[in-house]
Amino acid sequence: MSWSLAVDLGASGSRIARARDGRAVDEQPLAGPATGSDAAGSIALTALTRAVEIARAAWPEVEREGVAGFAAGAAGFESLVPDPRELASRLRALVGAPVAVTSDIVTSHLGALAGEGGAVLAAGTGAIAYGTDHASVARRSDGWGHIVGDLGSGAWIGMEALRAGAAQHDGRRSDAAVVLELAERELGPVPGWPAQIYTRHDRSRVIASVVPALGAAAAAGDPVSRDILRRAAEHLADTLAAALAPGVPPVAALTGGLFGLDDAVFGAVLRARIAELRPELRLRPAAGGALDGALLLAREVARPGFSMPLVTVAA
Repeated sequence: MSWSLAVDLGASGSRIARARDGRAVDEQPLAGPATGSDAAGSIALTALTRAVEIARAAWPEVEREGVAGFAAGAAGFESLVPDPRELASRLRALVGAPVAVTSDIVTSHLGALAGEGGAVLAAGTGAIAYGTDHASVARRSDGWGHIVGDLGSGAWIGMEALRAGAAQHDGRRSDAAVVLELAERELGPVPGWPAQIYTRHDRSRVIASVVPALGAAAAAGDPVSRDILRRAAEHLADTLAAALAPGVPPVAALTGGLFGLDDAVFGAVLRARIAELRPELRLRPAAGGALDGALLLAREVARPGFSMPLVTVAA
């Protein structure tokens, strides 16, 4: 009983991995919807059941030798899954081993800080921060989706770009020609934007698709693009600072695709704002990703009496 199985249902893709004696062996991609609402909403059980089926087909030795622990992290889990205990119980019956289910920010935290306490800011299509000591303190900040929150995220940056481009198109402003051009290269003429965005279940990903071009424009000196990235960085720094509740160790890691943007604008503003808000905080490189954290959680849930803030366990 030395196999562990772990699933990462993320906004940009989903995977299942296996580990033996605490060491990752390999992984399999999971086809199907990968948006946060789909992964963590009504099809959560279906998606995770399918993941188990894929694992059994790809790795018959896992089925033959048994599973010691199973863990899953899903984007939007804490907001969108109506009954985490029922989900964990049904997975426990399916897998035949202790199960832990949680948000992907928890597994991202575990992967980024290798199981240590501190805070993690995850910024890609969405944005969320999580600070914990893994014992008695747990503080989430943002992660409320692109309509209510996710300030500074790829979706937020994309919306700011589209708003600026639409205003340039209408004649309501005259300084955003570069942003209008890059947005129309990605999404076509402005009159077609509503149909491309409002009718899509993955609209946040569509909106965020303009971010790479905006980052390139900012690096080339476009003032409107630079201003959008500056404001995004300030929002993200505020989100991270809010997750540093009393008792959370003053160490943090940054994860997600957004941190590949132009460092002279986005990264510089982010670091300066964090230093202003939390001068005691030490930033360090992420040790791993959400799937690494899920594998760590799958190993830990096999231990008798395991518990962790924001993690639902069916032992």
